[in-house]
Amino acid sequence: TEIYTLSLHDALPILAYRNAWSWPNTLLTTGLLLLSGATLLSASLSPFARQSLLHIWPTWAGVALFFWLHDWLAETAGDAMVRPLFLAKGLAGFGAFLALGSVIGWCWKNEGLVWSARNDFPFGHSIYTAGTLLLILPWLACATLKSKGMQQAGWCFATLTGCIALLATGSRGGVLAAGAVCVTAAGFLLVRGTWSRRNKLSLVVITAGCLFVAVIANPRLRELT
Repeated sequence: TEIYTLSLHDALPILAYRNAWSWPNTLLTTGLLLLSGATLLSASLSPFARQSLLHIWPTWAGVALFFWLHDWLAETAGDAMVRPLFLAKGLAGFGAFLALGSVIGWCWKNEGLVWSARNDFPFGHSIYTAGTLLLILPWLACATLKSKGMQQAGWCFATLTGCIALLATGSRGGVLAAGAVCVTAAGFLLVRGTWSRRNKLSLVVITAGCLFVAVIANPRLRELT
């Protein structure tokens, strides 16, 4: 809590004297502000309000970070894609480092690929690890699609490593969420893509195969069937 409070102490004078912010659209802004208010209200009404109020800062900090990033990206001068690409590459690089570290830590802890041992590295809980990997995998996939040559091979390896780390968590919710993202992305490409019919059919087969392997590869995930 002190860390978040200190950051607000430094940030508030800057916010008070800067020019007008570039805000997202009204619907998104309203939704995020309602989320922040609901977090405060639910923590205040909790039977453990004193402890709950100490944990609203991560949510508020996340909302504030989104607004800051939106404004920062809107300020781009010249090439409008410079800052978004810088941010995307930074997130993908962090994701690659995290995915590789997660797999190495999991193997080191269990002395090899013990598939039945749930991956909880580096956050100490498999659900937290799965949630973080779900957030970074789209950035890795985007970096893979936008690269060429050896860079594309490197990003592809990082993406596959992230998928292995996610499956190793044994998180059924995480795999279902990843499956939903894959199905949605595949559907979008089928409807809006300019690929040939053969390539689209290959996409369907690959997506179905990946989902099938994801379910049967882990004993805990087989319970989904």
